[in-house]
Amino acid sequence: MGKKDLDEMMDQVQFVNESNAEEALEVYEKVIIKDPQNKRALEWRAICLHLLNSHEEAAFFFEQFLEKNSSSRAQFYYGNSLRALGALKKAEALLLPLLDDNNYMIKAEESLAFLYSDMKEYSKALHYAQKVCSQWPSGPDYYNMACYASMAGENAIAFEALKNSIITWENTRTSMCGDPDFAPIRDTEEFQYLMENEIKDRIELVETEEKQDIKLFPSLKESLMEENQYEKKLLPMLSFDGGIIRPEWKGRVFQFIYHSVSISRLDFKPIDGKYRLLLKEETTEEIEDFDEIACEPVFMKPAESSRGTTTLLLEVPRWCQSNETPFDPEGKPMTFVAQLESDDIFGSLYLFYSEKHNLVSQVFQCT
Repeated sequence: MGKKDLDEMMDQVQFVNESNAEEALEVYEKVIIKDPQNKRALEWRAICLHLLNSHEEAAFFFEQFLEKNSSSRAQFYYGNSLRALGALKKAEALLLPLLDDNNYMIKAEESLAFLYSDMKEYSKALHYAQKVCSQWPSGPDYYNMACYASMAGENAIAFEALKNSIITWENTRTSMCGDPDFAPIRDTEEFQYLMENEIKDRIELVETEEKQDIKLFPSLKESLMEENQYEKKLLPMLSFDGGIIRPEWKGRVFQFIYHSVSISRLDFKPIDGKYRLLLKEETTEEIEDFDEIACEPVFMKPAESSRGTTTLLLEVPRWCQSNETPFDPEGKPMTFVAQLESDDIFGSLYLFYSEKHNLVSQVFQCT
């Protein structure tokens, strides 16, 4: 068999995971019999053994492979096989350098969080879990962060992470019940509250004829200081009194402003219930004109039971892509206000606020 034939054999199992690792292993072993120095087959044989939890054998082949070859992928899986075998310091030495590899940074951070938890170094585990959750968080990621925070004595971080996990992962409360990592906080009022009470994570909005502090399609004149400059470029979608989200925001008007999808973020300065758009001159050219859109202002109110056509998602952003939380001028993450989901728009709008700098940032994402 020539190299082309061997490559075609391996191409049949190109996407290897736990479900097909045994089948893939057979293919790679056949290739190695024909070509004992085939790098691709040697590396993936070890990865398949890792996926099949044959960690001793995997570690043996990873060590052989890495003696002659450099591969972040093999290094990552080797580190995780060593962790599974309890060789934690050796695993740490392999995983830490991967923090400088953009392709493996997030995976390495996640693995290091688990590793330091195994080592009972919970503050370090929390550090890396926070990094994971700052980039592309999921419900289980928040849950793991809560575990490490609880064991590290960082109760406030643990409760916030648990709340976010409850909102984004339906198995959270079931997992919380017997998890020993929550022993330090299990008897607190905050933990019991999270276990027993519904978290208000959304506001469903419906139309009403009564005048309200929530308006769908407010006019540009109501929304922007420079309304004439952005006619047909910006479409005010929703204005609302912040008091419906937080009592301390009562009287502060927040607004979602729709725009063309060519830009992903807009910054505003709130002034007397309106926004002043903070844009570099060249950015305005990127905002394409809208076609004529007939949008009559409509008052909205929170729905008592039914699902509305417009929804404000609260507490934690449900990112369509990666985490794009904006930072204030001091480099600190801005406070999440709400996420707008509406039948009237394409994609999702995320609103953030810095009270100290009187700054609002809006992020657009779509799948």
